[in-house]
Amino acid sequence: MLKSLSEQYAHRAREFSDSVALLGRHNSIGPEVLKLFKKIKRQRELCGEAEEQLERYMQQEIVDSEAAGVAQRQVLKRPAVGRQVVCT
Repeated sequence: MLKSLSEQYAHRAREFSDSVALLGRHNSIGPEVLKLFKKIKRQRELCGEAEEQLERYMQQEIVDSEAAGVAQRQVLKRPAVGRQVVCT
């Protein structure tokens, strides 16, 4: 899942960057520039959405791993009730 979300974010960022670079090549405002500017705004939104999805996924993974670590530590702290420990 991480790979997929990272790739989607990278793809959206490249599209946005490429469009901004195209805008930088224009010397005057015209219909083409205005259309490109609208496209850039939409690509920025899509890039932001991809970033938010990736961030939510990473935050959830952190929460899940912390919860798993707490659960594991609790299991390790439990006394061995009913078991006899033999040391040789």
